[in-house]
Amino acid sequence: MTLPKETARTSDFFGTHETLCADICFFPATTGVRFWLGLHMGLERLSEKAVAILERLGLKAGLKKLVRRG
Repeated sequence: MTLPKETARTSDFFGTHETLCADICFFPATTGVRFWLGLHMGLERLSEKAVAILERLGLKAGLKKLVRRG
């Protein structure tokens, strides 16, 4: 049995095969957009560093429990 081309593509995407996907956004190169993207990237790095420090000090699990309770 031969599947139609469209069905085969759907099976590849939703089946057991791995398909690489990406969410891509295009923004105009304005000062405001650059500011907000830079702020977002900076806060993301700060968050990663804070988590790494909390893990190293053994405080991450306790802080998670405290935040979930509160």
